[in-house]
Formats: sequence, C-alpha cells, structure tokens
Amino acid sequence: MRRTLLGLAAALGLLLVGGGLLWYLAYGTNDTPPPTAPVAGLSAEATIGWHADGAVTIDAAAEPDAYAALGFVHGRRHAWTAALWRQAALGALSTWFGEALVPADRHAHRLQLATGAREAYDTLPPDAQALLQAYAAGMNAAFTAREVRMDDALTLLRLQPEPWEAWHPLALERLFAWLGTRPLTAADIPQPTPTARPAVLADVAQALPLPPVVPAAFDTLRTDDTLLRRFLELHGFDRGLAWAGQDASSRQLVVQQPFGTSALPLIQPVALTGAAVDTPQQRATIPGTLLAPAGEDATQAWALLLHSPATLAWRRADTTQATPFPATTHHTRAPLRDAPDVLLTTQQTPDGAAYVGTPAATADSVLTLQWPGLITGTDLGAQRSLTQGTPAPFTLFSGDGLRLPADGPPEVLGAPGVSVPAAGGRLVSNHPWAAARALRLGEVWADQMDVSAVVAGWHDDHYSTWAAHWLQPMLFAVDQAFPTDPLVLRALVYLRNWDYRFDRSSIGASIVDRWAAAYHETPPLRDGRSAPPWIATADPQTALQTLRESLTALEQTFGEDLSRWRWERVQQGTLRYPVWSAENLLSTARLRAAERFAPHARPGRGHLSTRSGGESRLLRAPAAPATWQAQAGPTLGRSLQIRQLDPRADRFLERYMQPDAPPPLQPVAPADATPHTTRLLPAGE
Repeated sequence: MRRTLLGLAAALGLLLVGGGLLWYLAYGTNDTPPPTAPVAGLSAEATIGWHADGAVTIDAAAEPDAYAALGFVHGRRHAWTAALWRQAALGALSTWFGEALVPADRHAHRLQLATGAREAYDTLPPDAQALLQAYAAGMNAAFTAREVRMDDALTLLRLQPEPWEAWHPLALERLFAWLGTRPLTAADIPQPTPTARPAVLADVAQALPLPPVVPAAFDTLRTDDTLLRRFLELHGFDRGLAWAGQDASSRQLVVQQPFGTSALPLIQPVALTGAAVDTPQQRATIPGTLLAPAGEDATQAWALLLHSPATLAWRRADTTQATPFPATTHHTRAPLRDAPDVLLTTQQTPDGAAYVGTPAATADSVLTLQWPGLITGTDLGAQRSLTQGTPAPFTLFSGDGLRLPADGPPEVLGAPGVSVPAAGGRLVSNHPWAAARALRLGEVWADQMDVSAVVAGWHDDHYSTWAAHWLQPMLFAVDQAFPTDPLVLRALVYLRNWDYRFDRSSIGASIVDRWAAAYHETPPLRDGRSAPPWIATADPQTALQTLRESLTALEQTFGEDLSRWRWERVQQGTLRYPVWSAENLLSTARLRAAERFAPHARPGRGHLSTRSGGESRLLRAPAAPATWQAQAGPTLGRSLQIRQLDPRADRFLERYMQPDAPPPLQPVAPADATPHTTRLLPAGE
C-alpha cells in the first residue's frame, strides 16, 4: 500500500512539473514590471504607468529622460522584436540563423543600413546624440531584467540581447525606410532609347521592339530583398493611407498602415506628460526607433505614411574593370552552421547609388539603385520638428502624410502620389487604389455630412464603390456571350444578387475579386493593372472566358459547393511569427514551441477598394493582413486611439480564446488608474 501511494505521489509530481513546463513553454508567464529600475544618465526620476491594454504613460522632467523611459518601455515590452530587427539592420541575421540568411545580410550591407547609421550619428548635433544615448540607456536597463532575458523566443533560440548602442535606432530607422519602398521589379528598369542602349545591344539597336535590358545581377537584388522582407514578415508598407476631415463641430484624422504578415505588433502606444513636453502628447511609436508615425497633442494631430522612394537608373562606367566603382567590404559569420567567414562586397557610385550589375562584360553602362538611404543620414530632426508642431522636410522617408492643426484645415505633408478631396477633408496615399476608397468616402459624406459619423463606421464599412462600377458592364458583356455552362449560370445568380459588400459571408465578393484579377491579367490590360480598373465596356467572349477560368480555379481550391466560397475563407489571411515561420532554418529541437509560435489564421473581410481596407488578388504583391490604425479627434490632445492585432499569448488558453473580429480601438491615454507603475531612478541612487 505504501509503495502504491509513493508511486502515485511520484507520478503526480512528474505530471505537475511536466504540466508546468508545458504551460510555460506554450503560454509564457505574466510580465509584471518592476516598481523601480536604475537608468544610467537619467537627470531626474521618471515614472512609467503600464496600462492593461498595452498603452504606456511616461512622466519625465526633461526630453532626454522621456526618451530613456521610452527605451525602457520598448526594451521591456518588445525585446525580441527590437533585437531581431536590429540584427537584420546590422546585416547579421546569418550569425544567428546560418548561411541561408547570408543573402539578406548582403542586401542590408548593399543598402548601407549600418554604415549609414554610424555616419549619420557622428554628424548629429550634441542634443540629438544625447536623446539617442538616453534611449539606448533605457533599452539597456530593460535588457538587464531577468524577465526580459528569459523571453520565450530568446530562450528557445539560446540568445541574449546584446547592449543597445546609441546609433542602433538610426539603423532600424533606415531598415523601415527601405521596407517602406515598393519592391522593385524588372518593369522598373528604365529601357534606354536605341542610341543610349548599352553597347552589348548595338547589333539590335535598330530592331523594334527592342528586347528589355535586365542584368542577371538584378535577379540577385530582387531575391535578396524578397528574402529580407519575407523573413521579417514585413512588407506592404506602400499601401498606407491617411485621411483628415472637419465640419462645423468636429475634426478627425485616421491613418491605416499595413505592414505585412508579422504577428509581432509594429506600434507601441505612448502618452508623454511632465516638463519634457510643452503639452501632454500621445504617440504611436515603433520599438527600437525614435519614429512616431502618428500622434497628437492639443495643437495638432499628424499621420505619416511609412514610405520611401527607390528607383533604378543606368550610369556610364568602365565595365572592363573588375570593380567599376570603389568597393566596400563587410564580413559576417554563420556560426550556427560552423561555416567559414563570408566576404560580402558592395559597390557604390561616386554620387551614392548602389551598383546592381551590367547586361554583359562589354556593356558601357551599369544599372544602379537610387534610394535616399544611400546618401541621406537620418530623419530624426524632421521627426522631432513634426512632434513640436513645426514640420520640416523629410529626406530618408518621403515624409508624406497629413497634419491636422487645432485651428485650421488639414495640411498635406510631403508629396504623396494620391492626394484627393474626400469627405469634408483630404485623403492621401502612395498607392493608386486609394482613389477607390476616396470614392466610397465621398458617398458616405454625401449621405451624412458629419465627420464623426464618417469615422465611426470606417472599420466596418465593406461596401465597394469600385465593384459597383466594375461588375455591371462585365455582367452585361457575359450575357451577350449567351453562357450555357452550369457553373457559370450558378455563379451568375450570386453575382446578380450581390450587394457589392466584401463581408465575411459574401460569395459574390469571392467571385468578383477572382474574376477581376483574371480579366485584368489578360495581355492588353496587364500593364495598367496597378491602378483601379474602371471598365465601361468589355469584350463578351473574353469576359465569359475569364469568368469561367476564375470559377474553375475556385472550384478546384474550395470545392463544387458554391456556398463554401465565402470571402472569409477564400481571402483568409495569416499572421506569422518571424523566424518561427521559416521552419527550414531551425532545427527540430528549436521548434519545440511550434504551437506557441504557430501562425494565426484571420478570416477575410474588407477589400482593397473598401473604406475598411483589405486584401485582393488584383494586387501583384503578397498579402499584408497585418495592419495598425490610429484615429485622432475630435478633442485633440486627449483622444488618440490605436487599433492593432496582438496575437501574442501570455495567459493560459489565451491563444484559443482570441476572437476573429478585429480588435477595438484603444485609447493611448486611458482614463482608468494604472495597475502598475515603474519609477526610473538615476543610476547610483
């Protein structure tokens, strides 16, 4: 009997220990911030209030102290995120994950992310350097905490966060500026006139049409860039949109910024109070950086689109030389694979463009990449000026966006590609499909003439004015072709009864989006597919053929039952954890947390053409379901709200209890009492 009881006790003990270990590995532990923490260089005590919804309030007596507290917040809440982004910006991913990431590191060095950040830091005035030093001190103070060093991702990967240096935020700033460029394709390579063609094509210079000139090295550039973006799960920044409007009694500002498929939130909401700011200020900040793409105080609200221009250009050079331009070399290692040192070489033209390649060894021109980050230091000064109410030109980023002063109409920042009147204000974006969303805003405004009402229904408005314009002539064209295919006839019933809404349960939405993508991929229309296709007439046979092709593709993927072609299923999005989504880079032992960091499926809702935003097969680019939204007004200084999905699970079964619906807007400065407070003290006190 005694032996049986001992056996049961031992089994129960093992079960409890094993269950506790599985609980920890699967869900982590609650992170309770410390009551006090020392920070080197702090001039006076600063206080951090940690709200339950993720927002943070900082009370500091001086601007450097406020940035030290911001660094502490970023380091405490986003240690793994910031460390991973820093590793990418420094061109050192392969030192963590092996040879497979060497191309991504080569690309980071080609873009001069780390080198340019060091040079930019050295040229900053002392007061700006002091802010960066204070921020780094705050990050390093957070990194010393056991809870941070035992972060699930860092622990499972056997990594420790290395000290944060003052110039590192500038490297991450440059990384995000590059991610804000539109991915380049062969269509972006300028095709010179016959007289300006590279010499290698002289024999065909008189032939028309001339073959496109695409250096083999361009494919390397493109694949390196794709690897960097996909490994970090960050892309689609060029689809950002901002709108500001006002009526007789209210003023509002909204910004929506897609940022890829990353399950790691991009924004940390922070409210600043105390003598460090002239008036209480609320900001949407990016961990690891001093960037604040949205914010407000009593005098203004602002929204910046995370966009940066990049182009390709030909340049005359003596390509008979092994290195047409001065070369810069970089070294990196891949210790996880016990690989030898890898030598990475990049070349730049005298005016700062990056060398891409030549069509052939005998060519007299080379293809170069032109991007502000190759010649520009930092936008730290422009960002500070904007937060202080005195906008200054951005150079690394385009600086496109909107500013809504408390006593005037909306002001356009920069030179966005789309800038149109909409709903009592103005809408700006750098993506051509934003024009379709502006049309819908105009319809809503015509019905209500109320800015607050326009904003209130923004996120749940899935009606597409574009679809209403596009579908009717296409249905007319199909009718002229006299369809007899049973599948087409069944689909036409759904299409004729569709209400032009991309709701989760809509079947017509799934058919129209797939049909439009197929139709506009036909050769005569392909070149204009980046812009909204406003169709007045369509060839009947082509319209019917592309409809049949799209229906066949849907049937092969989702089955013969059209009732299963719901938009939420057909356009389902997926959020992924960087690193953990690249399973081929990790050993089996390091995938023990596969469930902890498993992808999060999100039902499709909204569309590229709806006010709420969403995905579409009309885009050539990969889907970017990860989005954050900021909303300011009507009372500037006290009303900034942030909406972003944060699927990270910290409590038992939390992963499985998260709703499919989008998260609610959360105030950056909640009115409730802060549940936890941390007092930052000058080191040595």
